[in-house]
Amino acid sequence: MISRDSVKRMASAWDKHPRRGVLIVWIALCLIIIMAFVAYSVDLGLMVTCESELQNAADAGSMSGARALRNGRTAAIDTAQIWAEKNSAAGELVSLVPSEDVEIGIWDRDTDSFVPVPASSSTSPNAVRVTCRRQAARGTGLPLSFAPMIGVNSADLSASSVTTLRARDTMLVVDLSGSMNDDGKIKSIPYLGRAVVEQQLLKIWQDMGSPTFGNMGFTTTYVAPSSSSEESSSEESSSKESGGEEGSSSTNYAEVQAALGLDTVTYPFAGSSWNDYIAYVQSNPMLQTFGYDDQYGGLTLIDFWLSQANNSSTRPELWQTQEQPIGAVKSSVQLYCDIVGYSSGDDRVGLVAYSYPDTSGAILESPLTYDVNAVASIMWQRQAGHYSPYTNIGA
Repeated sequence: MISRDSVKRMASAWDKHPRRGVLIVWIALCLIIIMAFVAYSVDLGLMVTCESELQNAADAGSMSGARALRNGRTAAIDTAQIWAEKNSAAGELVSLVPSEDVEIGIWDRDTDSFVPVPASSSTSPNAVRVTCRRQAARGTGLPLSFAPMIGVNSADLSASSVTTLRARDTMLVVDLSGSMNDDGKIKSIPYLGRAVVEQQLLKIWQDMGSPTFGNMGFTTTYVAPSSSSEESSSEESSSKESGGEEGSSSTNYAEVQAALGLDTVTYPFAGSSWNDYIAYVQSNPMLQTFGYDDQYGGLTLIDFWLSQANNSSTRPELWQTQEQPIGAVKSSVQLYCDIVGYSSGDDRVGLVAYSYPDTSGAILESPLTYDVNAVASIMWQRQAGHYSPYTNIGA
């Protein structure tokens, strides 16, 4: 058994010979641990910054690619690559391998996931996924500053972004009033020029099948006015309704019809007559101003029909022609529906006409529908003054 005196002697001996250099060892160990944490922090910060910059590049690529989907897969892929590669990550420009890094597909809203769509598929894509990478295998790995001390020279990083076209509900509102064929009327010569207006009238004539009535083709024929002022009361009424002046000297209607071979030809549309057309040519002030008075032919006949655009039942074939500016409106509606239909973004389109004879409301041509081609088809079958010559601006 060790006595108390023996313990005291041992403690005294320990105090006389203390260990030297222990603190230096502990400081060295702590410095190694601290440097490891510093190295880890520096490299981790570099990696986080690089990953954030890769994410920015992926976002730019996917958003620009999605906007270009309407122009086809190739355009979407090229656009995504161009805009992604305009960005840098950790001081180096991002580089994509399109076949691996840019994917075209659809966004499944039920599962909230991206589903790639191969080029051979009939499914219309509505989403683009872009992945930006820095990988050692591609020679673009991110060099690290302190990690090489533990045998790690670079880091592989990547970031992905998916952009999908958002579904939209669009109601197209169009003007079907009588003025929507003004660009083809002779009264527009001061604004568009004679050549443009005559060319427009010729297009409409050709769209109707280049019809001939009696001896009358498109080119006008001058029929000299008669010196006789004898007119029936019905003829005077027709002249006034067509814009003529009561009591003006004019060629006898029967004589004009005989000269043009119209006396045995039935007028093509209901609600009017050859007499109305003749009265229009003889007395319309615009025709007189530009030298078309007493000029009979398809040119002035089409102008007469455009000027009488009260509803589609009286001029039913004009919707098949290139009336302007309503023809441009039809083309615009078709283009918009084509874009919506191709994008496959679950968009709906509707159509409303605000041409109406009173202020009770507009005409709903089509409610919101996914069948955008049907909306375009409806628009192609409308014409200036389809329901009424008036514009219901307050609808």
